[in-house]
Amino acid sequence: MVGPIGQSRADVSLFATVETQRRKSGAAVRQILDGIKRGTLKPGQKLPSERELSAQMRISRNSLREALSTLEVLGCTTSRVGDGTYLCTNLREAANTADILASIGHERDLPDVWEARSEIEGVIVKMAARSASEKTIERIADCFGAMRSALTAGDAIQYIELDKRFHMAIARGADNDLLARIIQPLIEITNDYLFHGVEPEKLLERFRVSIAEHQKILRAIQNRDQAAGVEAVASHFRNVEKYFGKRFW
Repeated sequence: MVGPIGQSRADVSLFATVETQRRKSGAAVRQILDGIKRGTLKPGQKLPSERELSAQMRISRNSLREALSTLEVLGCTTSRVGDGTYLCTNLREAANTADILASIGHERDLPDVWEARSEIEGVIVKMAARSASEKTIERIADCFGAMRSALTAGDAIQYIELDKRFHMAIARGADNDLLARIIQPLIEITNDYLFHGVEPEKLLERFRVSIAEHQKILRAIQNRDQAAGVEAVASHFRNVEKYFGKRFW
């Protein structure tokens, strides 16, 4: 087992400040993914504490937690209660994800990324409605329940993270590893740009509507209704575009 980062000069210099980055949590994710790709971060390695990481990157604990949640969704890390966060033992997929993230770094790319994500998610939901196991459907339902609780609590940041988990749970339910690997970075990229700089109350205003849209997707999967699932996804994406107006479209 490789020890925690931050114990040698090379490790300390690995994480530079992300103060000037457009999206701090996204920049933190990319730093760690880049470390995985270059081999400076090893499978099974324990990450420093949140306090140490936030100090090295000069970002808030909230931004760091958002980044760590994203890494967990991407399948790069796992959290151990009372122990800390560890890199997963199989990081091959993370290197591929890093390549995709690095190649899409401008707002002008978002319309194409958004279109690709909407088309792929339509396929994913259709496949999940057809073949997801009952256990997987329960996981999707659990994610939805947690999203509703976060909305009730007025926690926009938590809702965003749970939204990622909801969509990724569906992707895994499609039982197609290729589609799951493709959709992961698309979710990260679109969320990174869409929600950046938007006031929490404005986000919550949108989320109070989108929770019903997510429920329609869930119900279609539960009912094994492929056509309803495809329509629910298409409607959800259209509504997101309408709400955010001409910001990117």
